Amino acid sequence: MTDDANGAAHGSKGPLDGIRVIDWTMWQFGPVSAMMLADLGAEVIKVESLDGDHGRQFGVIGGLPSDLGNGINAYYASMNRNKRGIALDLKNPKGLEIMRKLIKKSDVFIENFRKGVAERLGLGYDDVAKIRPNIVYGSGSGYGPNGPDSGKPAFALTGEARSGSLWWSGPADDTPYNINGMA
Repeated sequence: MTDDANGAAHGSKGPLDGIRVIDWTMWQFGPVSAMMLADLGAEVIKVESLDGDHGRQFGVIGGLPSDLGNGINAYYASMNRNKRGIALDLKNPKGLEIMRKLIKKSDVFIENFRKGVAERLGLGYDDVAKIRPNIVYGSGSGYGPNGPDSGKPAFALTGEARSGSLWWSGPADDTPYNINGMA
C-alpha cells in the first residue's frame, strides 16, 4: 500500500478523486475491484484483521520468490497498490466503532465474505445503510447470495475447478492445469 491514496496514472487525480472506498476484502477479486477504483483516483482504505489479509502469506508466485519483507509480497502489493490501510479487530466493540466512523465518511463499501459473515458483525447492507444511507455497497461471494452453496467459502482454485477452466486451460492430455487466478 502507498501513502498516495490518489495514485492515478501520470500524476492526475483521476475521475474518482473525492470518492472514499472502504475495502473490507481479501485474497483476489475483492482487492482487485478496489484496486481499480484506487487506480482511478478514489481514496481506498483497506481494512484488514489484526492477522492481516491472507494474501500476505504468499511467498512464491509462479515458482519465483515474492517476499518483499515486512509482511508484504508481490501478490499482495500488486492488488493493494494506491490504498491506505488499517487493521481492526471487528469482534471488539472499539474496532467496530472505528469501522462505523469510516463508513459514515465513505461513499463505497466493498466486502467479499461468504454469506452471513458481514451480517453477523453488523456490517451487512442493512446495517451499513443505516450508518450511511446513500452508500454504494458491493458484496461478492464465491457462489452468490442464494442457492445451495451460497454459504460455502470459495477461493480462486475452487472456482476454477468448478467452472471447468482447469480442464480447458490445460494440456491436450486433459490434465487439469492451475492458471493461477483465472477466477
